[in-house]
Formats: sequence, C-alpha cells, structure tokens
Amino acid sequence: IINPSVQLMNFFNLFSQGVGQGGNMILAKDHSLMKQLMTQYRQNQHPQLLEQINALQKGIVSTSLKSYGVGVAINVACAITLYFARKEITQLFISEDKGDALHRIAETTLWINGLGLVADAMRIISGCVLNTWDRILFPNVVSFILMSAIGIPLNYWVAKDKGNDYESGA
Repeated sequence: IINPSVQLMNFFNLFSQGVGQGGNMILAKDHSLMKQLMTQYRQNQHPQLLEQINALQKGIVSTSLKSYGVGVAINVACAITLYFARKEITQLFISEDKGDALHRIAETTLWINGLGLVADAMRIISGCVLNTWDRILFPNVVSFILMSAIGIPLNYWVAKDKGNDYESGA
C-alpha cells in the first residue's frame, strides 16, 4: 500500500535537501565573513565595518528566505502533481488484481504524504540553513513538533476517518 508513497517521497525529498544544502553553502561563506568583520568591529568600532555587517545580514536573511521559498514552491508543485496523478502513480506500483479498496488506500496515502512534503521541505531547509549558524536545537524542536506532536495525531485522525469510508465501500 505504501510503496508508491515511499518510493516517491524519497525522490522528492532530495529536492529539499538540495535547496537546503545550496543555501547552506552560500550562507556559510557569508556567515564566516560576518564573524570576521564582527571581531574586527569589536576591536576598533569602525562605522564602515558596521555597514558591511548590516549588508551581509540582509543578504543572509534574503538567501534564507529564497531557500525557503524555492523549497516550498517545488514541494507544493510536487504535492499538487501527486494529488492529480495519484491514480496513475498507484497503478504503476500496484497491479489491478489487488482490488479497488487497496488502490483507494494507496491513492489516499499518496496524496496525504504529498501534503507532508511541504512541511518536510521547511524542516529540511531550516535544518540546513540554521546549521550554518551553529543553531541545531531549533530545527530539531521544529522537527519533533511537526512530525511527532502534529503529524502522528493528524495521520491517525485522517486514517480513522478514511478507514470508515473503506469499510463502507465509499
């Protein structure tokens, strides 16, 4: 049942990983330069250094937001594609002789996991981007909240509701 979802989610999560690592590489260079400039500023309080630090800070925020935007946009497009192609994708992985109920469950699992791509993209990209800043606690807390505190109860609720539909043949 979950084979289509597992196969495709691994593939689509590579997009988020790529966007996050790309942002991380750009930010690492800027962050390193900003640390050097801040050390120099603490030593001699030169106003020109402060202007450079502020410009770097704006660039870092801009790059971070662009990384999030690109990652979310790609994953929203993937989720929409998964939703509209769910029947065809399921047919690629599960033969017709398995029955309609199994196909409906697999299709539902596919689009629900497609929705999870967007939250997963935010989690993966924030982990990569904040890693540059030596800030790893926040992404882990966000990951726990999104995947455990929200994800598990939400999946249970959706599965319970859909389970009744499948039992009744709807």
